[in-house]
Amino acid sequence: MATTIEQVARLAKAELDSTIALEVVGQFVAQRITEIFGKSKFKALRKLGELSLKATIGSIDGTSGGTVTVTPGTKVVTGDSTAAAAWSNEQEGWFFRIWPLHTWYRIAKVDPPNLLLESPVSTERNPDYTPGVPLSGQSYYIGQRLVPAAPDARYFGQFVLPYLYLPIDNISPEDMQRRYPSRMLVGPYPWVVSEFGLDWGKTSHPKLLEFYPLPRIDTVIGYTYWQRPPLLALGDELPPTLDVHVAREMAMIPIYRYEYMRQLKAGQVQSAELLKNEARLQESKIPDFVDEALRADNGMDDMTFIMQRYVSRRSADFDPITDARADIFSRRGGG
Repeated sequence: MATTIEQVARLAKAELDSTIALEVVGQFVAQRITEIFGKSKFKALRKLGELSLKATIGSIDGTSGGTVTVTPGTKVVTGDSTAAAAWSNEQEGWFFRIWPLHTWYRIAKVDPPNLLLESPVSTERNPDYTPGVPLSGQSYYIGQRLVPAAPDARYFGQFVLPYLYLPIDNISPEDMQRRYPSRMLVGPYPWVVSEFGLDWGKTSHPKLLEFYPLPRIDTVIGYTYWQRPPLLALGDELPPTLDVHVAREMAMIPIYRYEYMRQLKAGQVQSAELLKNEARLQESKIPDFVDEALRADNGMDDMTFIMQRYVSRRSADFDPITDARADIFSRRGGG
């Protein structure tokens, strides 16, 4: 039977015969569990996520999404009837690019048939784009470069394209900037992703992900992540990888502190100092509690590890191995 925060607090409170409020002990234990689980990627916090990347609007020849009129040096873009019909305020915060120029501009406001960009359109030293001279019939792209992840995501694991059986490389924002400075490609699906930052404008401030290239069609991305450690309530169960005795030891700390202050106010200085030392001793055990929780979470039978390390073959959703010969070549990295 699972143990709750309240049961742990009651055990510790009864052991020391303290008059401290049960809720205080419970809140302290819950906070310390959150701290412990924030120090690593615990299995208890691992979850599956799913993202739906919106299809990029526009094309290189104006056959999809219509065309636009732009004036280099200004922030206003005007779309034709086809473009205006494809635009909505959903694209505010997305990015706009004229074909064949390379620069993406963040969209500040969408008011069909107009877009207001955050920065004026640059000529990029292209002789066909002169500052102040309007150009109509221009092909364009509008894409969602930054996508919010699950609101509770803290660390990310592997990203995959389920329909193609393909993993997506997770690279740093610095590598994304260095390897793909203009992000000019729009393709059938993305092959890299990077963690960009936080969306401070949304509740819980979800992390933003940048995928490249932008997809031409709506694309579903699957991924694993570790959630932010939740603050447990008094009636919540202990995480499965945290032993009860560890939680009980942590529950002793606020009780020792409470009793220390009570003895000190009563003039029992010697007893108070003893309790103060006990509280410090319990505090010093916290790193050991973290290590113990990590070992319990990551423990694996040695033989199981060896078998997984040396016998497993390349991962795939479908199994292309149909005979023993193919299996041998697969394990050796061939065939």
